[in-house]
Amino acid sequence: MVTRAVLGILILQAILTGVLSLFFGIDSLQNFIGLAVGSFVSGFNFLILIVFYVLVFIKKRVALGISIVVIKYAILGLLLWYFLTQTNLRQGAFLGGIVSNPLAIVVYALAMAKVLGSNRDKEG
Repeated sequence: MVTRAVLGILILQAILTGVLSLFFGIDSLQNFIGLAVGSFVSGFNFLILIVFYVLVFIKKRVALGISIVVIKYAILGLLLWYFLTQTNLRQGAFLGGIVSNPLAIVVYALAMAKVLGSNRDKEG
């Protein structure tokens, strides 16, 4: 079930990135690249978080889980600093790409709640 949800969220994120690219990326290639890189970083971060949490919950080690989160966010912070200061990416487009993942998670959760609610109404 987790695999299907993660795949659904990542597909929805790709669709949202495409829609956002129509608004942000239409005037220049730099905006589109910033949006795509931000979306990739956010999606990859989400995927790594899910994979490591599954491994941690199998072994049930709290210290390992905390260290994974701390190291992952440190690496994410370094990546964000690098992309925003050392490259020519547009910051607004990059931020739009980063925001596409939390937006995809919320949309997916609302859609699944509606589907599960309609299934519950049919059964009851």
